[in-house]
Amino acid sequence: MAIARRLPNEVKPIFFTLSKALPPVRQQGFYVEHFPSLKASGLDSGQWHARFAAQLSAVVEEYRPAVIAFDGTSPYRGLRSLIKQQPGPAFVWIRRPMWQPDVEPHALTFSGLFDRIIEPGEFASPADEGPTVSRREEAICVDPITFCDESELLPRPEAEAQLGLEPGRVHALIQLGEVKAFERDFLMQASVTQILRDSETQIAILESAISERFVVPPTVRKIAATYPIARLYSAFDFVISAAGYNSYHELVGFQIPTAFYPVRKVTDNQAARARYAEDVGVGVETGLEPAAAIERLLSEAHRGRMKAKALELKFANGAVRAADEIARLARDRGTNPPASRLARRREQASGPQGSAAGHLVRLGAATEEDLRQIAGIGPVTARRIIEFRDQRGPISSVQQLENVTGVGREMLEVLSARVRP
Repeated sequence: MAIARRLPNEVKPIFFTLSKALPPVRQQGFYVEHFPSLKASGLDSGQWHARFAAQLSAVVEEYRPAVIAFDGTSPYRGLRSLIKQQPGPAFVWIRRPMWQPDVEPHALTFSGLFDRIIEPGEFASPADEGPTVSRREEAICVDPITFCDESELLPRPEAEAQLGLEPGRVHALIQLGEVKAFERDFLMQASVTQILRDSETQIAILESAISERFVVPPTVRKIAATYPIARLYSAFDFVISAAGYNSYHELVGFQIPTAFYPVRKVTDNQAARARYAEDVGVGVETGLEPAAAIERLLSEAHRGRMKAKALELKFANGAVRAADEIARLARDRGTNPPASRLARRREQASGPQGSAAGHLVRLGAATEEDLRQIAGIGPVTARRIIEFRDQRGPISSVQQLENVTGVGREMLEVLSARVRP
């Protein structure tokens, strides 16, 4: 939505989402269509992908968009199929950086299908050791993207009044919605206990993150669902937050001293992000024992230094440039003939997308290093394939690799084009 709300009036965004968080999108005045995620649908993978492809195709057929922007880690099979068949729209991948260093990069092999790749900036970029780093030259890199601009934050007295906070006190916000329930309850309890030792500090917790197991002390202020909460950050002297992309860049960008708790994710490297905030002095990293981090945040002197450093390292909002690029693609739709664009995509799609062409790797004699030369195959998968071969004996068919942990249908497509028994 950060990009959509900055598009010019003549470009009308329509959302097609798997997320259940529809109300905030509609509240911002956008039209949105929902399709349940694989987990929520109860379907098996094959059924879900088929229905997703059909529904997405129907939406595209109805609205005839000039641009289709995908904001996600791995382009779905139905989207890839649509790209190869639809000559009209320009396709954009909004591909976030900061992947885990050991994550399997096979999704990157589909980069060549897209007309543009936009990489949202990462404040912690110097700590990024993920696989997108080596492919940055194929992307349009913009500054970190945030929903709000700092100018949209309410003045502190107004934010305090809207949240029901007492003026003149130190205010702490705990927002841990994306943390797993057990960890969230434990961390909230430890944080509340530690902060309440300082009688001058008033605590607020987002109500949506409070489970039935957590007993909220009477002095803690519960905040009803508010979007965007970032507009109210000016009410708080410090925050305890997960280190996800959106919250992290809003809190650092708006100079709010924060203890960042890294949530373990398959792709997003929140640990590196939280660590970098502490390394450069704009925040602190915390685990499930937050006492040391909170002690620093309770110190006015420490908070002052964090705010000053964040101001020194201040960044622009990359949503403006990203919106400009998408709007330009929409306006220039007629300058790139659809037939030639479709031919280029099909050429990119033939064989292993984005991988170097070359000889077929023979599985019977391949080393881990041989397999890692195939675009999309990382060290973990390469090692598993070698172990599978050594334990089971000779591989007679590439199809057997489906039995290797982590090799799904998409990765098998990549392997089938680059290996032989």
